[in-house]
Amino acid sequence: MDVHAIVTRLRDLSKDPQNRSAIAKDEASLSGLVLCLGNDDPDIILTSLEALKYLTIYTPNRPFMKNHMGMIPSLQTLSSHENAEIVRAAEEIHNTLVPARAAKQAKNTASPVVKGVPSATGR
Repeated sequence: MDVHAIVTRLRDLSKDPQNRSAIAKDEASLSGLVLCLGNDDPDIILTSLEALKYLTIYTPNRPFMKNHMGMIPSLQTLSSHENAEIVRAAEEIHNTLVPARAAKQAKNTASPVVKGVPSATGR
C-alpha cells in the first residue's frame, strides 16, 4: 500500500466517530499521520490534516494528540506553508489542540516577571 492510500484509509476511518478514539490511541496510526505532515505532496498533507481534524472532534483525544511527539511542531511548521488550504487546516487543528488562552498562559508562566529580580537577559 502506498502512502496516499494509507492516509486516505485513516482519514476515511476517522470519519466514523466510533473509530476516533482507537485511531488516536494507536501509536502507529497517529505517528504515521504526523510523519505525513512533512511529506512533499500537498494531497498527502491535506489528507493527513483531514484525518487529524476528525480525530480532534472527539475531545478526549486532544490531550494525548497535543502531547504526541512532533504534532505541535509539525502543525506550526505548516502554518507557513505555501498552500493556503494547508495553512488554514494546520492552524485550525493547532488552535483546537492548544487554545489561544492556554497558549497565552503557558507563555506567561514560562518566564514569570518578578519586580526587583533581573530577567535572564539581565535587563
